Formats: sequence, C-alpha cells, structure tokens
Amino acid sequence: GVGLYDLLAGDHPLERGRSVSSGEIAALAPMLAPGWSGGVAFADRQTDDGRLTVAIARDARRRGASIRLGVTVTALTLAAPGYRVSLRDEGGRVSLTRARCVVNASGPWSDHVRRLAGKTHPILRASRGAHLVLTGVSLDAALLLPGAERGHRLFAIPWRGATLFGTTDIADAGDPGRDLPEIEDLRLLFQEARRLFPGAGLTRGHVLSAFTGVRPLLRQDG
Repeated sequence: GVGLYDLLAGDHPLERGRSVSSGEIAALAPMLAPGWSGGVAFADRQTDDGRLTVAIARDARRRGASIRLGVTVTALTLAAPGYRVSLRDEGGRVSLTRARCVVNASGPWSDHVRRLAGKTHPILRASRGAHLVLTGVSLDAALLLPGAERGHRLFAIPWRGATLFGTTDIADAGDPGRDLPEIEDLRLLFQEARRLFPGAGLTRGHVLSAFTGVRPLLRQDG
C-alpha cells in the first residue's frame, strides 16, 4: 500500500516508504503499549485547515471576490441565465442576488442546498469524526494504529506541543450544525488512548480540548 502511495505521488522531496523495526517504534513512541512486531513508515505533509480556508478567502478577495460572512442561502430559483439567490443575514435581513453559476461547497449541508434547487435525491452519507487533543503523550512521529474494534483505525499526531488523537467514523443523520461532539464518541476515544498509551497514565486532566467534524462522504453501494 505504501509502495503504491509513493508511485502515485510521483517525484517529490519527501522520504520514501520503508519498514521499521519494533525497536524503532519504541524509540519514536516510548509510551506506546509494547508488543508490536514492526511497522511501515512514510512521509507526509501537515496543514491547518482553518488557516488555509482563511488564506484562500483573502486571496479570492484580492482577486475581486466579495466575501460575506454569516449569510444563509434560503432559496435558489432558476432565472436565466442562471439563478436568483435569496440570502438571510444573522440579523434576519433578506437580500437577493443573481448568479450565472452556483457552486455548492457546503460540505455536510450539500443535500440541503441541493433541495433548495429542486434536487431531492440525496447524494451524501454523512460520517461523524471525533478527536481529542491530549497532553502527556510523547511522540516523535505521527502514528496510525489499529483500534480495539475490528476495522477501526486511529491516528496519534504531534500537534502544536500536544497530541491530536482520533478519529471515529460513525454514520450521522443529524443536523451538522448542532452542538458537537457527542460525549459517547469522546469516551470511546479516551478509552482507546489509555489502552494504546498505558505509559502516559492518562487522566481527564490530560484532555486539552475535543472537537468533531461531519464528513460529507458520497453515498454509494458497497
């Protein structure tokens, strides 16, 4: 799998995939539970999605875009040569605008926006992913680890002086804008973190924060 990853990535300056020994795993993650026979390493990049989104918006504004925050689309009506769009701001004021093209980049709300345009067939299968930010877990590399439940994969990633730990993959039909995360998801992650890193002696005091994202996965058979 990592070999295919390297092949698809083409020519790049990052280190290529390789096998690692149990001793190297112990050195990279001294608080990890023992018993690993070995592993596979590959290099990747890290970004901050929130800051990246702001950077893209600022660049778009420099190129002539109008950025309007806190505005909800309430109606999309076909009106040649495109659409008439009804908008409501946070104060409840309604305005209209016209667009030759509407790009639906609303993530887990995409089916809702499609319904505004008369497209009732759902295309999403939303999935809820919870995360913990932990102190006390010493890591010199990001780890991908098997969960206690078959098929569950967990990441432990060095992140701004702490460790980002997750995630879950739970079908979610609720409102993506509701208060998240779900406490049961966090309890599951905390139990997994204690199981995988017994050397850290994790308590609730080691949890700096928690957050959940709803993934807009495409609905498909199989």
